[in-house]
Amino acid sequence: MLMLDGFRNRSLRRLWFGQVGSAVGDELFKIAFIWLAVQVMGSDTGYIASLQLAVGLGVGLFFGKLGDRLRPDHTLIAVDLMRAFLVLIPVGFFLSGLNSYPILVGVTVLMATLGTYFEPALLSSLPILARDPRLLRAGNGLMATTYRIARVFGPLIVSVLSGFIPIHHFFTLDALTFLFSAASIHSLRAEYRRAYQEPASANARMGVFAALREVRKHPDVYRALLVKTLGSGPWGVVYGIGLALLAREIEPYGLGAFGWIMASYGVGNISSALIFGNVHRRHPEPWVYIGFGFIGVSFVLISLSPTLPLICFFAALCAVGGPMNDTPFLELMQERFSHRTMTPIVRLRMIADSLCTLVFTLASPLLFKTFGVRGAIGVLGAFSALLALAAIPTWNSQRGGISK
Repeated sequence: MLMLDGFRNRSLRRLWFGQVGSAVGDELFKIAFIWLAVQVMGSDTGYIASLQLAVGLGVGLFFGKLGDRLRPDHTLIAVDLMRAFLVLIPVGFFLSGLNSYPILVGVTVLMATLGTYFEPALLSSLPILARDPRLLRAGNGLMATTYRIARVFGPLIVSVLSGFIPIHHFFTLDALTFLFSAASIHSLRAEYRRAYQEPASANARMGVFAALREVRKHPDVYRALLVKTLGSGPWGVVYGIGLALLAREIEPYGLGAFGWIMASYGVGNISSALIFGNVHRRHPEPWVYIGFGFIGVSFVLISLSPTLPLICFFAALCAVGGPMNDTPFLELMQERFSHRTMTPIVRLRMIADSLCTLVFTLASPLLFKTFGVRGAIGVLGAFSALLALAAIPTWNSQRGGISK
């Protein structure tokens, strides 16, 4: 299997273990926070998510280039250490008996801000650690499993432990995973140092608009980026808010139903990552559209499901579409851009995703109140499916414009 080649590589293996641990911690934090927010704000939770996105978007637009002045490993370690400190702040408020919810909101906003530096540095690390094309494809597939493994084990841990430990200690576990991630990256410092002995090119510190001009030179990347941007909004609302509201309708006072839905999503996600991470695609672009179509249809089926087992089944089915579109898009970017220019290009993608998700998230309270939880999930799913359906003929008719 292709991904086994990546796992046999010492550097990729170390990076992978660190990111799996960190991703599990992230999932614990996210589930605990979403559940607390839904209990306090209900369908208005979208406003909190919008605040996170707006701050992250502003930082990415105006301050994102600050991260380009550091080597990727330095950025990753600094972000991990800061996040480990931040997630412990609300724990102290919980333990002291003070109202921790406003502090928790502030911490999640800051965490989202730091994420705008972490992902670009992480993805630009792969070409550094995996130097030949086959190993790079293996590394892509391997790293695509990290947060998807977390989507299985994070919710399961919450479901099992929620009856035994206070909810705030899921934040404590998250802090420990950030320290583990920082240690794994620090162990690879020699390889980063070798890769950055040469002087940086001018493109290595592109701003957002320069990165957009660079992307527009490659019609296939530009088309795929546009679809991923438009599709990120519906996915962010359903996955980030809709499933929690749906779980609350089923089980109003416990985390159990939400944990099982999220764990089911994780099972489908990791299964798909293992399959699509081992496939070499001659044309990656259409898979981006097929993946979003798969997600959209599954959202519609979730909205029509009357029982928790059916919702869990279709959540797992929906998750198959994630790696189906993410991994091909990453391959497409790596084919077109060097590791030096990947950081600003990835930041552009994150900013575009955040902007679209912000628009949809701001509209989500109105959507949920107008159509109900199930109706809103169905509407957003139909939008994603139609978007994918419109994009595939566009790709087919413009293949002559693809950069070779």
